[in-house]
Amino acid sequence: TRTLQEKSNGVFGKIEVKQILEREATKTSIMQGMDWLAERMTAQDVGVFYFSGHGGLDDDENFYLIPVDVNRDLKRSGVSGDVVRDRLADMPGRVVCIMDACHSGAVAESFQVGRADNLVRDLVTDDCGVVVLSSSLGSEYSMESPEIKAG
Repeated sequence: TRTLQEKSNGVFGKIEVKQILEREATKTSIMQGMDWLAERMTAQDVGVFYFSGHGGLDDDENFYLIPVDVNRDLKRSGVSGDVVRDRLADMPGRVVCIMDACHSGAVAESFQVGRADNLVRDLVTDDCGVVVLSSSLGSEYSMESPEIKAG
C-alpha cells in the first residue's frame, strides 16, 4: 500500500486505500470492500482490487475467492468469481484486478484446486474491460513467501 501511494504521488490527485487484512478478510468484508471502491470511483478514476489468498472450485467447477470465514458450503461462504466479475465490470473508470490466489490445494480438504482462468478471461473481455494481473494460471502453483506472508 505504501509503495502504491509513494510511486503514484503526483500521478493521481487523490489516493484512497481500504485494506482488509487477515482475520478481517471475511466474505462480508470483501463484498463491502468492493462496494466501498464502487462508491468512490468516478469515470476519471483508476481503481485497484487486490486479492491475496486462496482460490477454490465448487462441485460445479465455479471459481471462488476463499475468505477467512469460509466453510464447507463454498457457494454460500466463498466470494464467487461471477460476483467479482460483475462488480468490477460495473464500476466507473478503469479497474485493475490483481489476484495473488494460491492454487496449492491447501484451502480445505474437500475443495478442489481453484482455477481462475475463466474469471480472468471474463474480466479482460471488451464488455468488461478490467486489467488483470494474476500470479499464475489456473493450472499452476502460486508460491507463498513466509517472510512477506504473501505470494
